[in-house]
Amino acid sequence: MIGTCLGGLTVYKPTTLEDAFAILIEHGSDAAILAGGTDLLVDLRVQRRDEHHLVSLANITELRGVTETENGVSIGAATTLNDLLHSDVIQQNYPAIIEATQVMGSNQIRNTGTIGGNIASAVPSADLPPVLLVLGAEVVLASKDGERTVPICEFFQGVRKTCVAIGEIVKSISLPNPSGSAVYERFDLRQGNSLAVAAVAANITMDGDTVADAKVALGAVAPTPEIVEGVNAILCGNTCNDNLVHEVAQLATQASNPITDLRGSAQYRRELVGILTTRAIKRSVEAEQ
Repeated sequence: MIGTCLGGLTVYKPTTLEDAFAILIEHGSDAAILAGGTDLLVDLRVQRRDEHHLVSLANITELRGVTETENGVSIGAATTLNDLLHSDVIQQNYPAIIEATQVMGSNQIRNTGTIGGNIASAVPSADLPPVLLVLGAEVVLASKDGERTVPICEFFQGVRKTCVAIGEIVKSISLPNPSGSAVYERFDLRQGNSLAVAAVAANITMDGDTVADAKVALGAVAPTPEIVEGVNAILCGNTCNDNLVHEVAQLATQASNPITDLRGSAQYRRELVGILTTRAIKRSVEAEQ
């Protein structure tokens, strides 16, 4: 397939996954997948990345859309953020995804940015990963040899690093049928296009007044988004009260591993984790009642 040359870059626009695989294999580590481009093009401009061959997914129609399945939903990797916002299925069954998506950049960015790109870029401050973690999402990876499914908790390998191998493409994200009431809390420095300084997603399932299941995930405060271990041991089988919520907030704070940068100090971020965890758990419990 002949690509279009743009300023030292060659952009390919395959219409099938098979063609995309062929290009990726041909160029190996010198090829990058172009979804919405909101992260990749910036990385190339600032020379954070240096690939010369870009494989656009824009014309591969099977990679876009939200499809209901027997066990939940499948979201094509090239589904845009605004596609998610306007999806009746997502609005009705996965409102935490709406909460996360609607704070991501401007409307123009949401028109081009994709769910696949948001997770595949593996930027620590990305908004969707914490929500997908507490929802129990799985990532479907495709290559010329077939498909493999990876729990999202195993997908992220480090800052801007994932388990996606050369020649593989993030095909879709699978979500199980909703259980509990997931919510998303984040703090940023200003309205608009700002990145999260700290973020927390929580998903609490109640059985009457008793906590039946509890998940908390952190974003922007560690090299990778991560589930906070030990939350179930504190909350499950108990009535949720301020003391237990405080204990979980402390656990989340201890689990965080933030950096100091222009947006805030590490200590400031740790304090935010405790506050956001408290808010998220209380909102999730209230939504269950």
